[in-house]
Amino acid sequence: MNRSTWLKVVNSFYWLFLALWMGALVTTAAFAAITFPTLRDVGVIVPQYETIPIDEHFLIAAGSVMERAFFFLDLVQLCSAVVVAVGLGLHLTVFGMPRLRPANLIRILAIGASCLLVSYQVMVLGPRMHANLVQYRQLALEGQDYSAPRDAFDADHPTSTRIMGATLLAVALTVVSSATALTTREDDQPSTGPSGGLPEPELLRRRPL
Repeated sequence: MNRSTWLKVVNSFYWLFLALWMGALVTTAAFAAITFPTLRDVGVIVPQYETIPIDEHFLIAAGSVMERAFFFLDLVQLCSAVVVAVGLGLHLTVFGMPRLRPANLIRILAIGASCLLVSYQVMVLGPRMHANLVQYRQLALEGQDYSAPRDAFDADHPTSTRIMGATLLAVALTVVSSATALTTREDDQPSTGPSGGLPEPELLRRRPL
């Protein structure tokens, strides 16, 4: 395959995973916003957690559902961050896209911020919240005091929400800047001859008298 074909392949994977990343963030946020109020309104009861006040059972039920959703989100984000970052690296090195072009500068900063946020969520905050959640459920099942792990989980929840919102904003900025950076403009392209090769010599471009 020639250079142009390889660029199309890279761009296809770049846009695919960028769209998947943003779609996963939006879908998960919407799913959480629907799940918790719905289970609260229907008055769901989880028999295994009889030691917990009934009006808090919806938190256990909704949390169990969203735990799987957030795990899938973390997986999608991690894969997408790797593919998008590699795509950016190929654009700037192999394909020689101008690094100082404003759209590319914004793209570099936005992707960098997104990767840092995802790394913190997947490697630090997520595992800590999961450990506290597991301990909270286990203590609740055993009828013991579960206030410590639950308070720790509740303390991390606002941070997790802010990180998710910041990641969505950074990914959206990446989409906008990428749409500009990857749009080929005529004045950015080298002059080529009729067959797409080297520029046509001046003598050949002159019309006969």
